[in-house]
Amino acid sequence: STFARGRLRTWFGLRQNAFALATDFAIRPPAEDDVGGLPWMLLRLGIETVTHHAQADEDRLAALDVRTLADYRTLLIRIYGFEVPVERAIWRTGGIGPSLLHGRSKVMKLRQDLEGLGLTANEIDELPLTRVNIRTTSQALGWLFVLERQTLLSGLIKRHLQHKLANLHFAYPSPYGEGP
Repeated sequence: STFARGRLRTWFGLRQNAFALATDFAIRPPAEDDVGGLPWMLLRLGIETVTHHAQADEDRLAALDVRTLADYRTLLIRIYGFEVPVERAIWRTGGIGPSLLHGRSKVMKLRQDLEGLGLTANEIDELPLTRVNIRTTSQALGWLFVLERQTLLSGLIKRHLQHKLANLHFAYPSPYGEGP
């Protein structure tokens, strides 16, 4: 697990260096072909948030420390306490179309896994939630980027959990199917 984390840090470090080299694009929206087809706003979000990527990735890579069902339950409770209020706040802004949000919501998958780990619906509803303040559509899109970026690690995490916690169905770790 420590070896895998080191390799992932190296890989993410290389990606961060690529973002650092692309800072020219933060000044002006590049043409699509300037960045290999990557939409300029996603590139800009990546550049503007690069200083936070390592910590965010490290937090999510904590899933590689999961060894027991209790560990996994604790991790999901922490994730639920963050992602649920962020998703709710994004919805409340009203500036993002439902068609974009419906396919990205992970709340039901989190609830499904927590119920599978023995929590009742009432217990889940009583879990502590982080306070977030998202007022504008721009802020909502930025936070959506934060939530979506976490899916980059989802396939790796799901495979680790399947190895450590065999015979358990996982809905949350890879919400869009298998990934890297």
